[in-house]
Amino acid sequence: MTSQKTVFKNFEEYWYYARFFTDRQKEILLKSFSRAEKDNIMTSYINEGWSELFTRNSLDKIIDNFKNKSGYDLLDIRAKVLKGKSVYMPKHLWNSIINLLQPYIESQSSNYVIGGIYVIDSSANPNIVLLTNDPINKD
Repeated sequence: MTSQKTVFKNFEEYWYYARFFTDRQKEILLKSFSRAEKDNIMTSYINEGWSELFTRNSLDKIIDNFKNKSGYDLLDIRAKVLKGKSVYMPKHLWNSIINLLQPYIESQSSNYVIGGIYVIDSSANPNIVLLTNDPINKD
């Protein structure tokens, strides 16, 4: 019986060395692993929450870029709304947020950014939306 040499114990150890590699280098490295080692690394990736960490990092980048471009801090807005304060926002910016977060909405990862926020079109100005924690609130 031959024992199979393992290069990395888990995804954390793999990522420690591979995080600065290009995508192509990571692909080559992964192809060099045995099937058992690939399975072990992927199981570790899933079970140890790495997927959620990378998703949160991606969302943080989106939030930071949006704040830098628009001046709107989405996490601050969400905190205000969840505390019961309504916030007005230009409708085109809200639509931009939804478009940026679209890949995360189905998995509900976007709840970290927009969860608990209800959007109501302003009756006074069609270019503004009201962000609230009350789905029946009318401006």
